[in-house]
Amino acid sequence: MEESLKLKKCLVLSELYPPLVGGSSTMFASRFALYPPEHVVVLTKTVEKADTFDKSVRYLITRVPLAWKGPKGFEWLGITWKFIQSGFLLARACKVDVIECARPLPEGVAGYIIAKLLRKKLVVNFHGEDIAVLQNYKVERFLLQRVIRAAQLNLANSRFTESLIQGLGGPQARTAVISPGFYPKPLEHLDQAKISQMREQIGGQPILLTVGRLQRRKGQDQVIRALPRVIRHFPEVKYVIVGSTQGGTAGLAESLQNLAEEVGVSQHVLLVGEVNHGVLPYYYAACDLFLMPNRREPGGDAEGFGIVFLEAGFLGKPVIGGNSGGVPDAVQHGKTGVLVDGESVEEIAEAILQILSDENLARTMSEQGRAFAQSLTHEKVFERYQTVMAGVGS
Repeated sequence: MEESLKLKKCLVLSELYPPLVGGSSTMFASRFALYPPEHVVVLTKTVEKADTFDKSVRYLITRVPLAWKGPKGFEWLGITWKFIQSGFLLARACKVDVIECARPLPEGVAGYIIAKLLRKKLVVNFHGEDIAVLQNYKVERFLLQRVIRAAQLNLANSRFTESLIQGLGGPQARTAVISPGFYPKPLEHLDQAKISQMREQIGGQPILLTVGRLQRRKGQDQVIRALPRVIRHFPEVKYVIVGSTQGGTAGLAESLQNLAEEVGVSQHVLLVGEVNHGVLPYYYAACDLFLMPNRREPGGDAEGFGIVFLEAGFLGKPVIGGNSGGVPDAVQHGKTGVLVDGESVEEIAEAILQILSDENLARTMSEQGRAFAQSLTHEKVFERYQTVMAGVGS
């Protein structure tokens, strides 16, 4: 590690952190597992069963209650205030050099105030959907601009996110793109017998797969609409959807099932709900083609990157993604897969048939997808992170 980076002790503000499961929480835990333990302190919220995780890491994690019983819709104000209170004391006690914030709101606002009071450097992470949606609201837009312009470094997870940051912050915005990366270990050394068992359990061939929360922007509905054309060429095709069907997504799960009935493909669609981390790699390994034809929502909600494309690519699966948001950074069009207009059922069907019908193309994409994914493991991404962090404030 570069000496200049060693000199920078970092306080991390992150509401979401393991054992909570999620893309950003996992990303930060992986990042700071590679950081010199004496140079990072994490401030996050109190959650049940956190002791086991906290004892498993080498760096300090401080947890405080962040729940706030204030007016509905203004919970983030309470969380911001609690971050400021605890973060100020922790930053001063630990003599940190940098305040790194997991998101622009609420962490970024808290970090901005702490950094200003203590004259520390400010680094803020952006994930795409946060800024894409929040910039539509007057107060949030104002706060975003203040945070972006004050930060010594704004870390974007894709070129799309970077463009949003620069659009809000103007020439004062100091940015760098750091891809999220992924953790390959759970995808390594899979049991071939279990992969075969998974394929038999799913039934049908070829197998299409989408992994992700049930959200309109991810395009599961568009794949279902494209299936009738695919079935004409591949009568036994099966489309597997992995993603939570509980809570707020239960209604969408039902609508997807109803849609499959309407277009006459219900026998070809399998909604398996959320699966644990030990099982998920076998769904990737069992599929023939991974796809998530995302599109941007009218309110601005967009896919910030798409780690699932890297996970599928690591296991040698050709991928199809939407040419929207940050996905063009996760899918190399014509190399690791195909980018489509997520609003076009015709394009989606055409891309599916193109890959399934051409074994040589699928094989080439498989090889290139694996190589591309290997270039974006957490370890590789951390090297880039080190480089940009070494320049903070210099």
